[in-house]
Amino acid sequence: NTFKSGLVMSGPTVLTEVITLAAAQARSEQAKNNRVGQQAYRVLLILTDGAVSNVLETKNAIKAAADSPLSIVIVGIGQADFSTMQFLDDFANQEGVRDICQFVEFSRYKYSKTQLNQATLDEIPDQVVDYFSKRGITPLPPVRGSQVNLIPEEWSEEDEIDVDISVNEEGEISLSGGGVQDESGYGNYNTAGKVPYNPSSQPTHVQAPVQSAYGQPAAQPAYGQQPAQPPAYGQPPGQPAYGQPP
Repeated sequence: NTFKSGLVMSGPTVLTEVITLAAAQARSEQAKNNRVGQQAYRVLLILTDGAVSNVLETKNAIKAAADSPLSIVIVGIGQADFSTMQFLDDFANQEGVRDICQFVEFSRYKYSKTQLNQATLDEIPDQVVDYFSKRGITPLPPVRGSQVNLIPEEWSEEDEIDVDISVNEEGEISLSGGGVQDESGYGNYNTAGKVPYNPSSQPTHVQAPVQSAYGQPAAQPAYGQQPAQPPAYGQPPGQPAYGQPP
């Protein structure tokens, strides 16, 4: 789909920078994983429609990357002369350095996905084994199921916040304790009505029930209405204060 979208590949073909960057990232990732008892290995896939512009610089970049947990697969696309690319595939064995580069000419396998996959991945298993075995790194036990690496950060007492959550009989949720509560972007849950609770539509304070003269709670006012005032001392509920007209 990428090539059907109008992508135009052009020269010069310079691979040194991407090889150097990929090697640095592979070393960094392996070092980070090694600290938590894990392992990492990378594969750099390069698609090119022409031979490299500077064979010697590219060769030196591959040699410098030979000590990193990295394999390089170069796929030549089109009808260009890829003889120099084949040289990059073969020079490592001639000079006694670790072989990390594999060149595949796409036109030879374009009618068979299976053969293309085999040619592309053919050398990677041996390259992975060669890298770890030369460093005395033994394989990890087989991974069963999903596995996530959790790297704990340094704990700071200043970042610790104690928060208490309580739900009243009406299903309203309240938070108390340290920290700052911002409810503008969040909805709480009304456990009584089984609907999201919008804090902006509810009172921000709790009104204590108004007591009558006989100690019985008076009826609560509707939302937004002022509560009824308790009767004067000594007056029965519902009766006017002394000296006031009924």
